[in-house]
Amino acid sequence: MTTTQGQCAISVYPPVLPPRDTASADGGPGVLVRVTDLGAPCRAVRVRLPAGDSATARAEVDAADWEITEPGPGTVEARPVGGAAATAPDSGTIAVRLHGLRPPSDGPLELGVTVLFDGGPEAVTSRHFIDRGVRGLAPITDFRPRFLAIAYRERTVLQWRRSDEDKDGYSLQRHDTTGSSARYGLEPAHLTLENGTFTYQDQNALTHTTAFTLFYEKAADEVRAATAVIVAGGDIEAGRLTVNGQVKMVKPPQNCVSKGKGTFKFKPAPTDGVLSAVLTYESESKAGRVDRAELTVRVTPSGQQPIERTLRIIDAKQRENLQLPVPQGAGVTIMTTGEAARAEAVWFPFGLAGRPGHLVHADAGAER
Repeated sequence: MTTTQGQCAISVYPPVLPPRDTASADGGPGVLVRVTDLGAPCRAVRVRLPAGDSATARAEVDAADWEITEPGPGTVEARPVGGAAATAPDSGTIAVRLHGLRPPSDGPLELGVTVLFDGGPEAVTSRHFIDRGVRGLAPITDFRPRFLAIAYRERTVLQWRRSDEDKDGYSLQRHDTTGSSARYGLEPAHLTLENGTFTYQDQNALTHTTAFTLFYEKAADEVRAATAVIVAGGDIEAGRLTVNGQVKMVKPPQNCVSKGKGTFKFKPAPTDGVLSAVLTYESESKAGRVDRAELTVRVTPSGQQPIERTLRIIDAKQRENLQLPVPQGAGVTIMTTGEAARAEAVWFPFGLAGRPGHLVHADAGAER
């Protein structure tokens, strides 16, 4: 995957890592980060590593008179030896190879690459996602509706990412309160691919809150992902609650993160609902390093394993969001990590009129 941002082009290869059980004996395959097409002298290439096993990956640089340093935890940086002059635009390619990256057990592996310049722009930052191979196929990631809720009988727009840009081989299956549809192929006229994101407008007018399973098949292999769309004025089924007819919020939406950062833990949800969260970047650290900002939302249904989603950004221009359905009786925890993280989280309760709806903080006896 290559990102071109005015003063340089940044590419990361390969786009797919092998599954964890086939990773090489030294802890994983090599990943190559290349910076080309320099439009100004380059004085450093900084790579932010993913948390977990990959935070201790080894790095080497393929550029004359350059070396690898570690300015902070989970960060490697290539720069001229002994403070030598920055690399001029006509000096060719700066290549950083990473060894020991471990494919995550779920979702893509994320790298943040920042190129620092002398003159011109101070820095260029890009994000790169490397998929984890599943039975030889790249997985489907970030599968979600463009809009979490749509009007009655409206058509939904679905989006997802996958490093393989093949448009053939996809199919969908719908699931709602009336049952499941047969699997059906995607209509090519309504499927687009732009900047690594697939977008598909499903042609079915929805009358119920609907879950979708997306399949990709090639030969005898298959990968899949699931998401859901809320239909206002239709039937909603979330957890143990089923409501026929008009869906109404019990109370106005509730802001669950008052300070923008920290840990917020809530008592079991009094009704079904949806939690929507947004992560933005507040500032750079005083030391001038780009800090990782993270937001984790954990939903723990009663008697079941927790469902956890984490958002990560490394640049002030980035903004990430998520929506998670929360069944009645589930505990909710919202956590931010990093001084630069700033989060917003809003709870949308559903159910019958007259019932309590707002989430209650675990350390409080009343709603906030």
